[in-house]
Amino acid sequence: MAAVCNLFGRLIWGNIYDRLGSYRKTVFLNAGLSLVAVVTLPFCTTKGMTLVWVCMLWFCTSATYTIMAPVLANTFGDKYCAILTGVMMIAEIFSTGLQSTIFTIIEWLNITERSRWDIACFVNGAFIIITLAITCKFKD
Repeated sequence: MAAVCNLFGRLIWGNIYDRLGSYRKTVFLNAGLSLVAVVTLPFCTTKGMTLVWVCMLWFCTSATYTIMAPVLANTFGDKYCAILTGVMMIAEIFSTGLQSTIFTIIEWLNITERSRWDIACFVNGAFIIITLAITCKFKD
């Protein structure tokens, strides 16, 4: 189900980016939706509600892959777009490792499983806020 949301998200975010014509506006819209989803995820009370939230997060994640290439091409030129897209994918591997490390540290602190997920959601929310701050500095 989440993969289907990711698939349709790529089509929808591409359309949003084309219509807005602005990297910043698209990222602000996406990051705002992501932030709301991540911060409210711990408050989901049923499996169905959690599924909807997880699908929303995958929908938001798809924007990264949709708008990355045109933004890299506009910023650094077509010549470097393919190489920089590879670098961005490698950076994703490192960020996943960082998230795993944070989650492992939280586990070592003997925090309840429920609280671990709450902390993980709020840490991800902090990273989204950092994304918004960086986006403010990026040219359109």
